[in-house]
Amino acid sequence: MTSAVLHGAGDGSYLVLRLAPRADGALVVEVVDNSPATPRPAAVGGVGREAESGRGLLLVAALGARVTWAAVGDGKTVRALLPSAEGTR
Repeated sequence: MTSAVLHGAGDGSYLVLRLAPRADGALVVEVVDNSPATPRPAAVGGVGREAESGRGLLLVAALGARVTWAAVGDGKTVRALLPSAEGTR
């Protein structure tokens, strides 16, 4: 979400956040923006200790999420499937 805000396409940019709980207890999180930039997780240990950004996709992955993305129009949708506390994926 922070990347979408920081690296948005400027004037006329948009950002949509969708949260969708599933019946199995998992949560689908989607971020839609109009930036054509490809989402790239930082390398583990590749972000400086004082850096204010660069860890988002690593943190989401650490929660056990399956992250995918797709180009949509001029932008993209990044989707994370967070498993339930029981580990459902």
